[in-house]
Amino acid sequence: DIILMYLVLDQDFAFLGKSELLKWPVINLFFKRGVDIPVYRNSKTKASECLIIAEKEIKKGRSVVIFPEGGWDNAEKGMRKFKNGAFQLAIDTQCPILPVTFKNNYSLFTHHTDFSGNAKPGLAKIVMHKPIETKSLTRKELVSLRQETFNTIKNELDCEN
Repeated sequence: DIILMYLVLDQDFAFLGKSELLKWPVINLFFKRGVDIPVYRNSKTKASECLIIAEKEIKKGRSVVIFPEGGWDNAEKGMRKFKNGAFQLAIDTQCPILPVTFKNNYSLFTHHTDFSGNAKPGLAKIVMHKPIETKSLTRKELVSLRQETFNTIKNELDCEN
């Protein structure tokens, strides 16, 4: 998903992701570009600081890519519940959200640590949805914004590939 974002977005962006990405082979090359924002999840203070950095990037005119499910678990087959940070950031900066659905990545790729896993060749199917506007929203609408974004992606995943 991370590498594909660099292929599908034609604008400058910062990527916000868990700090463990800095340790992953190949992925760390994309993440260490000096413009990405690591989230240190073992500290609430450090985790909240990443949203401050992301807000500064948005104010500079850059986009910020966030995977709001906060990771994946091979044991889970469906989408994980989205975390609030991305939606709080969008509302606070009045920045629209551009949902992106990776329709078949789960079947193409395996977990990053499983080098003998079931990754296979194929074409990634990606859907760029219409932006969801946040201009008139307040934090009171955070949950509904989060759910609207979740439903947009889930509904696409539930459609026939």
